[in-house]
Amino acid sequence: FPSLALVIFKSRQERALKGFIIALLGSLLISAMIFLSLERTASILTLLASFGVMFLLALSIKAYRLKICLAMLVILVAGITAGVKIPKIKHRAIFFSQELADFINTPYGQLFIAGQNLWQNNGPLTGIGYRNFRLACPQLEASKLVNYCTTHIHNFYLEWLFETGIIGFFIFLSLIIALISPFFKSYFALFKADQHPPSLFSLLYILMPFAGLMIIIFPIAATKSFFSNWPATIIWTSLALNIAIYDRFVKDLKPKLAK
Repeated sequence: FPSLALVIFKSRQERALKGFIIALLGSLLISAMIFLSLERTASILTLLASFGVMFLLALSIKAYRLKICLAMLVILVAGITAGVKIPKIKHRAIFFSQELADFINTPYGQLFIAGQNLWQNNGPLTGIGYRNFRLACPQLEASKLVNYCTTHIHNFYLEWLFETGIIGFFIFLSLIIALISPFFKSYFALFKADQHPPSLFSLLYILMPFAGLMIIIFPIAATKSFFSNWPATIIWTSLALNIAIYDRFVKDLKPKLAK
């Protein structure tokens, strides 16, 4: 999302229609590859982010509303068709729905039970301690309280809550709020700056880095560990990319936002 926004930005600056078209086609190709990879979290988050951007654009700009709604409908129909016609996608979708229906007995459900048990028994305020889940969970597995354990709980928010307690969790939430609040301020500032609705590109420059950011910090998703080395490198690099590109766009939008 941020890379696509940057390409659109540069193409518009240089009035290069070819670059703009290539960027759009490239984004469609990458999205298709993500869906065909059958990786559930990546596919669902990409779809949610895409629909979120399109919904806000349709809500914000009346002139594009019908076209955007039609595009959303086409994407939805294409997704449903792929799920029905392609056996691997159909099987994956059925398996996913069955896991949701029986979440507690899935590996993720067992990790949640283990984390909740350890958090409550070791003090909700301070949690079980930084990176201690990997040490404490096998004890619960040995005592048959859960039937699955791994090194972390596979969710940023639960990892912070269970390992650092309520105190650490609120610090983490403060970080999340600090990351997303500038996007909201800029979005609403665009509507205050002019009597007319903001332009499509002005909204894209804000919404697309925000969509990229939300893919990383979306609360209801299976994730890597926030505290491990190489996953944390990917997380912080992705956060930095989205924020840096957003900051570049805001510099160009500042004259309009300052009105």
